[in-house]
Formats: sequence, C-alpha cells, structure tokens
Amino acid sequence: MSSVKCEFCDNEMIKSWSGLYNRCGQTNYPYQLMKCDTCHLSMIFPKPSNTTYPQTRVDKDTTADFVAVDTIKWDQALLDKVRKHKGPGTDLLELGCNEGNFLRVADSYGYKCEGLEIDDIAAKSGMKKSSFIRQGDFLTEEFNKKYDIIILNHVLEHIPDIKSVSAKLRALLKPDGVIIINIPHIDGWIAQLMKSNWCQLSPHTHVWFFSKTFAKNFFKANFGSIKMATTSNCEPMGLVPFSLKLLIKNIIILISNMLGKGDELYIELKEP
Repeated sequence: MSSVKCEFCDNEMIKSWSGLYNRCGQTNYPYQLMKCDTCHLSMIFPKPSNTTYPQTRVDKDTTADFVAVDTIKWDQALLDKVRKHKGPGTDLLELGCNEGNFLRVADSYGYKCEGLEIDDIAAKSGMKKSSFIRQGDFLTEEFNKKYDIIILNHVLEHIPDIKSVSAKLRALLKPDGVIIINIPHIDGWIAQLMKSNWCQLSPHTHVWFFSKTFAKNFFKANFGSIKMATTSNCEPMGLVPFSLKLLIKNIIILISNMLGKGDELYIELKEP
C-alpha cells in the first residue's frame, strides 16, 4: 500500500488495525483503519465514496420500508438534550435526518423542524411522511435562514469531504444557537477491544473517526464553546440470548461509561 496522507493536517497516517468486517449486512468486507499521530484523526482505507448508502432497508419500486430497531428511546434521549438548551417554537435543523424519525418526535413537542437527507431512498421515504424533510447535500445546499439548534446524529463520519464542515455549520447557526453531534468514538474501550467486530466500525460507509483531541482542534476555529462527553450507545448491550461473553461485554460497557471511555462521542458546540 502506498502512503496515505491525512486530509486534515497532510501528515502521513499509520495503520492502526485491519481486517474483514462482518456486521451490518456486510460479509468479509476488507478495510484498513489509518490514524494520524499528529492530529489524531482516524480514517478508513480504502475511503468509501458514499455516493450511495447501503443501509438496511427493503427497496420496492423506489419506495422504502426501513428495517431498524425501535428508535424511540434514542430519539427521546436526544430530544432531552435539545430541551436543556431551547424550548418549543425554536428553529431546529437535522442534517442527515434519514427518514425523519427524530424530527417527528421533536415536531410533536412544538419545535419548528427541518430535515435534510442526502440519500435518495431515505429522503423519499421521509418526504412521504413529513413535509419538513427534503433531499440534498448540506455542504452545497442553499439555506435561507439560520437555526437555533442543529443536529448531526451519526452523520459526520459519513461525509467524505469534511474540511468545510465546521465553517458551514457556523454559518447556519444563530448567535445564541447550539449544535449537537453524536459520532462513533474510536478511542472507546469497546471499539479498541472489538476492532473488526465493533458494530460502529462500518467501513463500507464510515469514513472518519474522531478522537476528543481531533474534535477540539477541528472545531476551535469556528466555535468558542466545545463540550464533549462519551457514552456507549453505539454498541447495543443486548439482553437475549444470555451468554457469559455477552455478560462480560455488558460489564465492560458499563465501566467504560463510568470512566468516560464509551464508544460514542457527544459534542456540543456554541459560538464564541
């Protein structure tokens, strides 16, 4: 393999680990995880283009029925974070909203919702259910307003060109607004322990993995307030079937949550 340059700081990346991925509908998907020791950004190689998204879904004559776990618990948890900052009646934009499950929950609480989704199948499915969802790429999309709240819930890791993301987010945010981001955390214990078996590795669609160090450096030019925390929402704990392996995994997840070593990174951004 020829040398791989970091797209953020242009230094040479080194291989963290490699293997074959066999989760999320993939079988023996080959990948290498590259890491930059200078800025602490990690990248999947070969880098997925994400021109299409092979999500778990059933495609029937250009319509979609998404096959997914019940997201109400996670949607409500995300809404609780939103409600700590802004109340009903405020402008909320979700980027990468999929078919809009979270937005419909927020809408029911009185938020003025808008959603943008790049994937055509997900967007078409969402637009059939909600008038506030549209298809587009937020880096090239024209917006005619600014927002009190911007949500990127497991979206940053999918964007091939991230260099202009921070500045674009800053331009879309009202002066007293807040941006809420969830992204897989590569330095979490579960990620480091499971490697190729880590669900959120998803090398067929995930391009980047942020560390806390990289996230701070990535956003500091455009945001004065950067708050971060970790959880382990990415790797489902599971309840059945019971096994000793599952029990040990769940114990590790609980301990990693308590010690800030979870495999999901929560980022909260505000203007200077």
